[in-house]
Amino acid sequence: MRWSLAGAVLVLLAVPASVAVADGAGGYPPRPPKPPVAVAFDGRPAVGALFAAGGAGPHFCTATVITSPGRNLLITAAHCMFENETGPPRRDVAFVPGYRDGHRPHGTWPVREVVVSPQWRERADPDHDVAVLVLDPGIEDRTGAHRLLLDTRRDQVVEVPGYPVRNERPVTCRNWTAEFSPAQRGFDCRGYLIGTSGGPWLTARGEVLGVVGGYQFGGDEILHNYSPYFGAQVRTLYERAQQVRPTAGAGR
Repeated sequence: MRWSLAGAVLVLLAVPASVAVADGAGGYPPRPPKPPVAVAFDGRPAVGALFAAGGAGPHFCTATVITSPGRNLLITAAHCMFENETGPPRRDVAFVPGYRDGHRPHGTWPVREVVVSPQWRERADPDHDVAVLVLDPGIEDRTGAHRLLLDTRRDQVVEVPGYPVRNERPVTCRNWTAEFSPAQRGFDCRGYLIGTSGGPWLTARGEVLGVVGGYQFGGDEILHNYSPYFGAQVRTLYERAQQVRPTAGAGR
């Protein structure tokens, strides 16, 4: 458990420019002899914390700006947006990109809409523990964004930033991924505590191939971390989210 608060199938004929399909490039570093430990760092502009109470409450999860035509989408873990796992999503959440030590360098952006799969909405299926969040337009112009990477090989080297609830700075760690199940992959690193759910799994090129989530809502808080595999189901969420129009005023 990594957070602090208790659709239809779409067939695509072409891959959007905002989404990458893996090419299997090599050049990876050797595997470390033992799992590394997450360390605090200054953060990334397009990665931020999700806050309760419209931004006035505590931060409880992590999310990332992803490239999109509307320049207004985030990706995170679905369980971050559902207090009771299923039922209606939270409506009081705001995103603070680049948050660090109380500073909000790129403002506070209310989450307008939450897009999840039917498998998550109906039964909180951990293989579908991914959500795409819709904000008001313009956040990508402020922070930049990370491109989605779909259908990749299971063993990759990733860096995973996240915001533990007891920290005012993000942490990060770098290691190899591995297949955990046909629908999920794992990543071993110590120090991913409550609040790091939704943290992006970033390649060396800054592409997002996973988020902290899935089995055990992302891991056991000791060593093992998980993500649903990013394939057709994430592509469908991404396409659905592009069709959503925000329902209220501008981010602040």
